[in-house]
Amino acid sequence: MKAFFQKNWIHFAAVAAMYIISLLYCKPVTEGYGLKQHDIQQWHGMAHEGVEYRTEKGEEALWTNSMFAGMPMMQISMIYAGNVASTISHYYTTLIGRPVDIIFLHMLGFYIFAIVLGMRPLVGMIGAVAMAFASYEIIVIQAGHNAKAMATAFLAPLLATFIATYQRKISLSLIALAGIFMAFEIACNHVQVTYYMAFLLLGLGIYFLVRAIKMKEIKDFTIKTASLIGVFALAGLMNSGNLIMTKDYAKHTIRGGNDVTINPDGTVATKNSSGLDRDYITHWSYGIGETFTLISPNIKGGGSFPIANSQFQPILENSDLSMESQREVGNYGAYWGDQPFTSGPVYLGAIICVLALLALVFWKSPMKWVFLAVSLLAIALSWGKNFMGLTNFFIDYVPGYSMFRTVTIILIIVELCAVALAMYFIDYALKNRDELIAQKNKLFIVLGAIFVFTLVMRSITIDDFQGQAEKEQLANMSSGYYQQIYSMDPEVLKANYGLDVTNKQQVDQFVNAQIDQVKSKIEDLKTVRHEIYKASWTRTAAFTFMTALVLVLFVSVSLSPVLFLGALFVITAFDVIPVAYDYLGSQQDDRGEYKYWVEAGLINYPISTNEADREILAMEVAANPKLGGIIEKAAQQGATKADELGYTG
Repeated sequence: MKAFFQKNWIHFAAVAAMYIISLLYCKPVTEGYGLKQHDIQQWHGMAHEGVEYRTEKGEEALWTNSMFAGMPMMQISMIYAGNVASTISHYYTTLIGRPVDIIFLHMLGFYIFAIVLGMRPLVGMIGAVAMAFASYEIIVIQAGHNAKAMATAFLAPLLATFIATYQRKISLSLIALAGIFMAFEIACNHVQVTYYMAFLLLGLGIYFLVRAIKMKEIKDFTIKTASLIGVFALAGLMNSGNLIMTKDYAKHTIRGGNDVTINPDGTVATKNSSGLDRDYITHWSYGIGETFTLISPNIKGGGSFPIANSQFQPILENSDLSMESQREVGNYGAYWGDQPFTSGPVYLGAIICVLALLALVFWKSPMKWVFLAVSLLAIALSWGKNFMGLTNFFIDYVPGYSMFRTVTIILIIVELCAVALAMYFIDYALKNRDELIAQKNKLFIVLGAIFVFTLVMRSITIDDFQGQAEKEQLANMSSGYYQQIYSMDPEVLKANYGLDVTNKQQVDQFVNAQIDQVKSKIEDLKTVRHEIYKASWTRTAAFTFMTALVLVLFVSVSLSPVLFLGALFVITAFDVIPVAYDYLGSQQDDRGEYKYWVEAGLINYPISTNEADREILAMEVAANPKLGGIIEKAAQQGATKADELGYTG
């Protein structure tokens, strides 16, 4: 055992460090708080009846009366016996605690990625921090999309074992490990994430097939492919209960189509096939220009929250606007992208983007083109309604694509590919330092070009700093004012505004004056948003420069590998963690209360009675006195449970 720990101490140290980082980020957990997650709070309400039935009867409830006119429980809360992966995941979450478990699992996944593919542990640590604190991953956790977050966390180790299986001699342990990770992936029960991952695995499979043909290793490729298909099928069988029930359930939902032949207005319905409606699928579509948030987080203003209640408040306060204008602008939303609203951007990190681009230039493996091609495809598909040609093709001809909504989710594949490419470049630089030094002029040119690009983007103003909804509102404002004026009592208008509705010129002047005031506010808003835009690119330029500086030192003054990796780790952490912190951190309000955290008891038991509930209960008991005894018994059980858990209030 002593020899084992001496040989592998670095891995134990790395795992401990990742856990500590995860715990420090979620510091309120150590103080008895839990994360507020809106969707999970709603889930508690949906699942409550079924969970209580399971606790009392020891069996699954197949139906709940707590939703709508009644709903089947299969997609709400149901335990499928025999699913080892699901059971282990449950114990893991119970042991580590949420949300530390999800962040830690993200980090652990990319550390495994590095080790399986023969990279240094510190390279794995860089990838771990980059992926775990990519803004979208943190936003997903804060919203309560835990299944999506857990499914994403298993992608890196699944990808690593898939690649390693083809790159090495036939290894039963590697193939089995790939099957195990796939079992955990499917057990997370977020089919959409797994479906998108299939695009990358298919692309890599084609790449390895072409390589096998060139190297005349078809037999070897066939055995490995058949083995992977076999273990993936076993992973599916382990999760078959949930998968089969999900497939059956989908037939009776909007994903299963309908046989309605007319629309509400009497016109002929053209949407009566299987799958979701196209508008519903693409309702959340990433803007084409919004894609640059991958490298610069706030070029569309971050999330849909008031500017005065955001990380951009200092920019507003330091503007040249009057105090009155600042108050008015502060009430506008910070976000001005194409989506209806958003909790925040998909930000990969400026450093990760730079390293990924360098991988495309310097890393010798043709596999990089697979990562690039799949990433570009994912980006184009994330545009949804902004690129309907490709979207329509996938909806019409790619099996299963029409079953999923919110196409922006596919950007998790871009995250995965970008971090993987960045790690491959770092690994290449360490193993081929002399070769990179020989090409240092080329390296300097590429780094310089990226840096100049960030400065150019900061300087140009092709953005109008208005969201589509704001433009439409402004365009319709004139007709709205006229409609409002002519619907009001003329005497009231004359008394309050001195406005004679019979005088069209006077009404026109009044309406134009109101619109001019709004336009003036919009111009002030655009000024502040422009400053937010420039600040975002300035930030990106700074981190691009830092990355370039570390690489220049590495190839010019013999910077040691440890210092090289340490510097990259530090600046990567300083790049992604502060952005992630904006959307899930330990911020407190003026009363000292956490923005994102509440007492742990309110997380586990968020359903509490209010005065209206008590009045309704009193009326029910008055109408049916027999309920009184049942209520009293339940109240005693609740009090006992609260004492056991140490909860008060």
